[in-house]
Amino acid sequence: MSVAIILVALSPRGYYLYGTHSLFAFGFSIASPSLRGLISNGVADNEQGKVSGEAQSLTSLSQILGPLMAGVLTRVNTIETASRSEKLLSRHT
Repeated sequence: MSVAIILVALSPRGYYLYGTHSLFAFGFSIASPSLRGLISNGVADNEQGKVSGEAQSLTSLSQILGPLMAGVLTRVNTIETASRSEKLLSRHT
């Protein structure tokens, strides 16, 4: 999965993201059941349902908050970049 994330950052064109996201989905589909098994086996039998539900809740929450935070950071970075570009252009004119 980490290779796919690095490739997303290095993708020169938008259509490259089809391949990188496919690689990420494949990695996630391999890692997720293993992690859930480790979480399940780490607690007592009578706690497995509760812990599994909590793990799923955290996964869902991260899938909601992650893109929201990325959008905010992208917006902030875009505004700062535009501001720096305007300053550079105003110096040269």
